[in-house]
This record gives sequence, structure tokens and C-alpha cells, in this order.
Amino acid sequence: PFPTDTLPTAAAEHVRAHAAAIGVDEAMIAIPTLAALAAAVGNAFRIQLKPTWTEASTLWGVVVAPSGSGKSPSMDAALRPILDLERASFEKYEAELTAYEAELADFQTLPKMVLRRASKPTPPLLTRYRVGDTTVESLGAVLGDNSRGVLLARDELAGWFGSFDRYASGSGDLKAWIEMHGGKPTVIDRKSSRNPVIRIDRPSVNVSGTIQPEVLRDQMSKAHFASGFAARLLFCEP
Repeated sequence: PFPTDTLPTAAAEHVRAHAAAIGVDEAMIAIPTLAALAAAVGNAFRIQLKPTWTEASTLWGVVVAPSGSGKSPSMDAALRPILDLERASFEKYEAELTAYEAELADFQTLPKMVLRRASKPTPPLLTRYRVGDTTVESLGAVLGDNSRGVLLARDELAGWFGSFDRYASGSGDLKAWIEMHGGKPTVIDRKSSRNPVIRIDRPSVNVSGTIQPEVLRDQMSKAHFASGFAARLLFCEP
């Protein structure tokens, strides 16, 4: 059985209550809950094991279970606190965006002499807690504005695994993901001519998702194991 008792009290109660309500193994709730907790820490802290050895708060949790086993409702229940934060962030951003657009409209009506000395309104930034796009380029853009880190949450991770087999860019993506797991400085090349290179000093990306056993066998390639990528995943098949 999953050692639910070792979790903090609030997290343990959360896992037990939702597992009982949905009728699933507690591991189905616990694994995405752990990933969410790791994402909450982000890059704010690192654990120091030796004077020159530190590790980031990174957890890539994958629940392996067949279709119809309750994967989706379990993941939704585990990530509900993150979704609540996300909803509040979007509401705040929309209010700030409306205010910004009004300020910008007023700014653009100023006389030219005044316009030269006036400061142009700054657009608001959306605080992100979760991403769904698994491409390194789009992830880099999000991390550029959310330096503490994000949670990659996908109900089905087949697309994530499969993206590394597109060797036109997949091999580079695989290396970038491995670097991000360790919180190491990462350089991401973009197609954009305006900002072709993004450098993330302390990337923090935690992963929570599910996959079916048959799909996992089809998607995992030799490259995943040879690169050490597979060893960084916490697989759980309740």
C-alpha cells in the first residue's frame, strides 16, 4: 500500500478522503498530490546533501493505469488546490488587463509633447501555476515570466513521451528536459526572431500525469533509457 501516513497531515487527509470518495487506490491521489506539493516549493528551496551537492524540488509522477480506472477524477481531485490558484490568477489578470487597456487608450490620446515625457503603461503579467503544452519552446516562454516554476499536468502523457522521438528537434528537447529536472541553467532556442534565445537560470518544472500500460510500452524508446530520462520518472501502477 502507498505509505499515506508519511505525508503531512493535511495532504494525507486529502488523499484518504478523495480516494475513498472516488473508490480508487490512495496512490492514484497521492502521486499527483506529491507533484503538486513539489511544484509549490518550486525553486524557492534546494536540499543540500553535501557541500557541493544540492538537489531541486522536482518530482515527475506518472500514474500507469488502464482506461476506466478512475485516472482522470483522481488527478482532478489531487490538483484541485492548483486549479483554484489558477482560476484566481486568471480573474486577477483579466481585471488588470481591462485597467491596462483603459490606461493605454488614455495614454494614446495625450498630446505629442506630453507623450514624449510620459511613461507608457506596462501590460500585466499572468501568474502561471500549470502548463499543458509539452514543447520546450513554449515552456521556456512561460518560465521566463514565472521564474519560481510551474507544474506540467497532463491527463494523458503519451504526447510528452512521443515528442522526444521526433528527432528533428526531439533529441534536443530530451536533453533540455533532463537539465530542467536537475534545476540546471537551460538555454532554449526559439524560432522567434525577436527573442531567439531564452536562458532559464533555475528552471523548475514538476510533472503530473497518467498513461495507459499499453501506450507506455509503445511510447518509451531506447533513447528514454539511454539518456537517463526514464530514471527520473516516478512510475506508479496501483
